[in-house]
Amino acid sequence: MNQTIGERILVVEDEEPVRDRVLRILREQGFQVADALERRDIFAMVDGGLCAALVLDLGLPGDDGISIAKAVRSEEHTSELQSRLHLV
Repeated sequence: MNQTIGERILVVEDEEPVRDRVLRILREQGFQVADALERRDIFAMVDGGLCAALVLDLGLPGDDGISIAKAVRSEEHTSELQSRLHLV
């Protein structure tokens, strides 16, 4: 598939080999992808509308994927953001 799907998926994974493999597979399927490791970078992309979905590692050092998912889904974010962002 050479066609780009158009909505960016943000991959949050601290283990480089795993992250690289997930990014490669998603690219091969035609998705636009980005990666981030720092909380501020993740929320800059999420709050800026720069991604449509997150693939989160549950075992991140510091902020784990569950706490990031809860923060994204929290009341501090608009209902528009909550309705358009998919967490994986």
